[in-house]
Amino acid sequence: MIYRESDKHAYGLNGVAKIYNSLDGKQWTFLKEFSVDGVDLRDPKFSIDGNKLSVYLHGSVWLRGGVVESRDFISNLNKVEWSNLQQVLLDNKKSGTTKIIGNESWPWRVTWYKDVAYVFGYNGKGIFDLYTSRDGINFANDGEYFDKIGAIPTEATIRVDKNGVFYCFVRRNEGSSVLLKSTNKGEKWETIGEIPIVSIGGPNFVFYKNGLIFSGRDNGKVIVGYFDLTNNSYSKFKTLPSGGDCGYPGMVIKDNDLWISYYSAHENKISTAIYLSKIDLTTIN
Repeated sequence: MIYRESDKHAYGLNGVAKIYNSLDGKQWTFLKEFSVDGVDLRDPKFSIDGNKLSVYLHGSVWLRGGVVESRDFISNLNKVEWSNLQQVLLDNKKSGTTKIIGNESWPWRVTWYKDVAYVFGYNGKGIFDLYTSRDGINFANDGEYFDKIGAIPTEATIRVDKNGVFYCFVRRNEGSSVLLKSTNKGEKWETIGEIPIVSIGGPNFVFYKNGLIFSGRDNGKVIVGYFDLTNNSYSKFKTLPSGGDCGYPGMVIKDNDLWISYYSAHENKISTAIYLSKIDLTTIN
């Protein structure tokens, strides 16, 4: 498990990222802390390329209440140790559209498929573009989708099914979340459904049976739902203990159990805590 630690969601102490592991989900062992001087590390996420495990982190540099620089980093697990952070670079075709230096957008979740890394990057001000990379470090801009999707698309998770079909769950700050599908490795996307959650916090999903189990923050609660790909229908089946500043789930299915990690402030009004939920999927209709 990896998560960010700071005194505030934003405008506080620069965040660090910490990795823990566990064999049973109850007892956790500290493994690694990442930090960069002068940089607020945010939204760390694991990424898997075959048998290679990496973690990507976004970094913001703040000045007088605003972001002035945007950086991104990667660390790779080398057998038992994590490598030092290496900077991730976007090709910045649109760098002139913002006064922020560094990467032009926030590459939100990196997904690998057949030795190519895919990620949607956003800045909330005209950029929601697809980037690809063969080394996981240098990313090229492969397509613009901000206007095509509309309603200010931002955070997005791409996953690839066993048949090589790409799906993408997209947060929109001024509209319902959308689910996209591509049958040509992201060269062209079609919208196959909407999920009636505006500005979902940390959209994530995993494949399950004939659909997708998804999660994120909806109106101050962490929810779990199902999108049926046979008829493109949506249903919410669980609300996890949560409230206030919360969301951004990590998800994995093992032995018919859905494990979800997330953060929430429902038990402490002045800070958040990390929670881990296990849902027996055999009990879900």
